[in-house]
Amino acid sequence: MLKNSEFLKIADRGILKQFLITFLPLSVLVGGVLMIIHQAESKAERGAISINETHNVDMQTKIAARDFNLIKSDLMFLTTQNELQFMLNRPVDATKTLELRQTIAK
Repeated sequence: MLKNSEFLKIADRGILKQFLITFLPLSVLVGGVLMIIHQAESKAERGAISINETHNVDMQTKIAARDFNLIKSDLMFLTTQNELQFMLNRPVDATKTLELRQTIAK
């Protein structure tokens, strides 16, 4: 006949075996589902970050282009000023110089 402690050991083994047979497949299934959900969320977040960064780069490109256009217009203005100074300072007919100065003053 079995003693109480031996019976509990045998019963514990049976319960443990049944628990493991039930728990392990369920835990693998739940873990797999959670991993798939995590991968999907990570992919969606990476896509959103990629779109956001592309937008940021486009905006920076537009800002740089606008700044260069402003610099270009300033340089074009300065070059015309240099040409005006050259025309006003060269020895030409005094009446032409006077007419140029009056045109510029308007």
